[in-house]
Amino acid sequence: MKHILLVISSFFFVFAASCQQPAKQGTVLMETIPAQDFEKKIRLAGVHLIDVRTPEEFAEGHIEGAKNINYNDPTFAAEVKKLDPSKTVLVYCLSGGRSSSSMSVFAEAGFKKIYNLEGGKMKWTSSGFPLVTNEGAKPAAAGMNEKDYAIITQSAPIVVVDFNATWCAPCKKLAPILEQVEKDYAGKVKVVKIDVDANRSLAAAKHIDGIPFLEIYKNGKLTMQHEGLTTYEDLVKLLPL
Repeated sequence: MKHILLVISSFFFVFAASCQQPAKQGTVLMETIPAQDFEKKIRLAGVHLIDVRTPEEFAEGHIEGAKNINYNDPTFAAEVKKLDPSKTVLVYCLSGGRSSSSMSVFAEAGFKKIYNLEGGKMKWTSSGFPLVTNEGAKPAAAGMNEKDYAIITQSAPIVVVDFNATWCAPCKKLAPILEQVEKDYAGKVKVVKIDVDANRSLAAAKHIDGIPFLEIYKNGKLTMQHEGLTTYEDLVKLLPL
């Protein structure tokens, strides 16, 4: 009986210990960390700093020392395999979506420690960390200014502004929900879609570091902000009807 109790006790000790370990996939550590921790790891020796955005995005501004490997390029996995898997990899994109998805590719390539920048480049810059640009790169288009934005927010009794990006999966899921709300509340609600890639100055001025991001206005006055995907029912509850 004592022997049985000892075995059971040992089992619970091992189980409790395992619950305190970092989240791992097999022997691979994959973790999403805030900008402050990400910046500290960049300064360590033996790391790959990988920007998985497009070459155009990379040229307009990236973290110093980063290597660009486009996640959307068909050769992405092949390019990742060319890297030294014995090093720690630090990966980021604009808001964290593409880099998060890329972590499994690095794991399959043999990397054992993979860190993703929480909130991506948007969170990096809003945290006060700098970017560098490629020499000779064309400046990013400013897009809409704040004065024009203010005019748009007064263009209907209730205006829902959707800050999004073409590559953002949650943004794509939110699009039909917004369309249905605008249809059901025609004459009262107007949906305005703003691509953060084409309007980076505005997104930066409004400190938007995650998408989709909604701002709701009534008679030109901001009543609600919401970050992330939402349902039709919850969105209707946010409307100042």
